Amino acid sequence: MHRKNLFLMNNVCKSFSVSAGNKPLNVLEDITLQIGEGEIVALIGPSGCGKSTIIKIAAGFEKADKGSIVFCGDAVTAPSPQRGVVFQSAVLFPWLTVSQNIAYGLKLKRLNRTLIDEKCAEFISIVGLTGFEHYYPHQLSGGMQQRVAIARVLIMQPKMLLMDEPFASLDAQTRILMQQLLLSISVRLNPAVLFVTHDVEEALILADRIYVMSKLPGSVIRKIGVPFLKPRPISLMGDYEFIKLKQEILSLLFN
Repeated sequence: MHRKNLFLMNNVCKSFSVSAGNKPLNVLEDITLQIGEGEIVALIGPSGCGKSTIIKIAAGFEKADKGSIVFCGDAVTAPSPQRGVVFQSAVLFPWLTVSQNIAYGLKLKRLNRTLIDEKCAEFISIVGLTGFEHYYPHQLSGGMQQRVAIARVLIMQPKMLLMDEPFASLDAQTRILMQQLLLSISVRLNPAVLFVTHDVEEALILADRIYVMSKLPGSVIRKIGVPFLKPRPISLMGDYEFIKLKQEILSLLFN
């Protein structure tokens, strides 16, 4: 099925100055990727290959040295609430409760209080935090804090989610639940998703397409279409074709 492109990164390069007198560190080299409406695209590669830098450039937090970044037909020049970002660790307001953190963006939009309360309750339930509405971040585990951060982004219903290993801090059971949550959100809200992970199985469960990256300087060495129909049950991990594709990706990462 053809999907209209929502996001395009074309021939992007990025380097960083390390120290005076040294050559800049070349982090990204000719990165080209595209994401259609409602697609989940995964980035996977060795640690330090520039995956998080791609997220920061897509979000508008960093500027590319070369190349173009286009979202909804316009050049990306600054952050936008239409591109929601979920970081590796939770970034919460410590003085706000779970409910207040999740509802923060909606309050800035001055929505009806009843609607805010309804939406907040809905997403608290979705991420499994019912009963913790009035807790503060320091009273929660790291995994629970990250679920609050995820809910706070999802409740805004952005057109695109930029997710930098958002489930890495969660226990195995919760991680699986959150993967299934993201798939259900994808169906219900239809955002484009750019998802960074080190977990090949996670990429295969979630993504429509996987970009495999090289060691530094990071470049795309393979683009892989994931053939499995959605929704994808956890039992898919035992499927022969799933295991075969996983081994193919692992061989790319370790060669």
